[in-house]
Amino acid sequence: MTQPLPLILVILTAFAGKAISQTYLMNGTPITDCSGTFYDSGGGNGNYGNNQNLVTTICSDGSSGTHIQLNFSGVDLAPGDEICFYDGQSTASPLLSCSSDYAPGSPFVVQATAVNASGCLTVSFNSDASGVATGWAAVISCVPSCQTVLADLVSTNPAAVPADTGWIDVCPGKRIFFTGAGIYPQNGYSYQQSDLTTTFEWNFGDGDISYGPSTSHRYDQPGGYYVQLFLTDSKGCRSTNLVNQRIRIAPRPAFSVTGTIDNTICAGDTIHLSAGVDTAGTGKTLTVLPVPSSFNVAGSRADSLALPDGTGIPYQTSIFFSEFSPGQVLTNPFDLESICVNMEHSWMRDMEISISCPNGQSVILHNFGGQMGSEIFLGIPNDNDFFNPIPGVGFDYCWTPNATNPTWLQYANTYLPGGGTLPAGDYSPYQSFSNLIGCPLNGEWTITVTDLWPIDNGYIFSWGIKFKDALYPDIETFTPQFTSWNWNNHPSIFFSTPDSISASPKNGGTAGYIFTVNDEFGCSWDTLVSISVLPATHPFCHHCTDNYQMLQDTSVCTSEPVVLNAASVGPDTFE
Repeated sequence: MTQPLPLILVILTAFAGKAISQTYLMNGTPITDCSGTFYDSGGGNGNYGNNQNLVTTICSDGSSGTHIQLNFSGVDLAPGDEICFYDGQSTASPLLSCSSDYAPGSPFVVQATAVNASGCLTVSFNSDASGVATGWAAVISCVPSCQTVLADLVSTNPAAVPADTGWIDVCPGKRIFFTGAGIYPQNGYSYQQSDLTTTFEWNFGDGDISYGPSTSHRYDQPGGYYVQLFLTDSKGCRSTNLVNQRIRIAPRPAFSVTGTIDNTICAGDTIHLSAGVDTAGTGKTLTVLPVPSSFNVAGSRADSLALPDGTGIPYQTSIFFSEFSPGQVLTNPFDLESICVNMEHSWMRDMEISISCPNGQSVILHNFGGQMGSEIFLGIPNDNDFFNPIPGVGFDYCWTPNATNPTWLQYANTYLPGGGTLPAGDYSPYQSFSNLIGCPLNGEWTITVTDLWPIDNGYIFSWGIKFKDALYPDIETFTPQFTSWNWNNHPSIFFSTPDSISASPKNGGTAGYIFTVNDEFGCSWDTLVSISVLPATHPFCHHCTDNYQMLQDTSVCTSEPVVLNAASVGPDTFE
């Protein structure tokens, strides 16, 4: 669609990525800010000390909200040491929680509540003389006055084992059902909260998103996944606890023929098949080994949402990471391997796309260049659907720190001066990933897509972030073990044990023998061993050498008659 000439000159100033924000140490000095990072007394690279008894009060500076929120990427404390949070300007205020209330090393959020008129949080820290640790890093932000919202994973089917810290173990393709609820301990203080007015968002860890208190999901690919539940009440206040249910989908075992199988036999012959399970299978004709799998740590989400057209209202969604070490930050831009989107749009030059990390640092991935240059498509859009947007076909576009392609606009201006479609592939970001150095790895990473010019539109179908695996302190792995196995019944089998059979097929054709293993996740897996069976009349099955007596040499004179007897000395036999 051809862009109209603007009737009003619009001047847009591109913003630079946010600089690394202020850092504060736990040393008793009051803090008044709506940004920055709050560390233990050792800072970002050191440990706190023994025998510390410190209190710090943090209040809003009024720049972006009235109430303080602290986003912890986890805490690392020595046994007996503890950090606690009070809903007010001193330790005499109501106690909200302490570090021992949260799973060790897991991210969590603490914020001043609506009943707290000051909007301040007071933090106390106490350490003994028995040892120290790396402490914590918490992002400071300010939010509106919120009543507390907590997400509760009420039940799942199948259930997690063990119930509080365990896994849901299922087979590929099996549907899992989830039921959630909100907990509102301050309901009615300044407004009413209920599940009917609260948004429930489920992120299943494979990119799929679902909404509502009850939902279900099916995983078709083996691996481990984290299911997260986020609540947002009618005032836009979000749940401050982390629901992080682990799901394990069993991988298919490795079946392999390791011995020698006589793949062609004659009807009536005997075939022996044996399987080695959980071992190398020396001397076995079939080996079956369990296959290890690991949890998916790349963050992704699929939304399939129309991008608001030309309004300046951004599409904005987040991916929450929780698997990194407490306080771990990005130190090398090349450790962020890629940021990818699957999207379509009928005018690439309309948009600006950026990424921001948990402490607010951001990078512009694609800059708004203004209405200059040729029309460039992203993916395959429906170009004439202004009044009734219809999703087109999305292409995969990634920004990487070492891409050979330049930025989107540079590529379009160089290689597509007459217009066209931006090819799928890897591109350089408009601003360097170096601007994200110092970003906490745990927490919310948010993509923002803003359409700044009307008429053309598009869809974003999914997006994701991939960090180097080496950054993760411990990627969880699992290997489902076998609980039973057997050869399936077959009419020709005359002897069998769970791992061995002897069979004698009576007719020509193909005899198929199925070996099945069952694993601890309740999954059944099998493989087929096929044997070609020749009919008894086949020449390869007919041997007569031993059934006939060879004639002896006889000397005779010319014209003397010779009597030859070629009678069989025994009946024909077949093998």
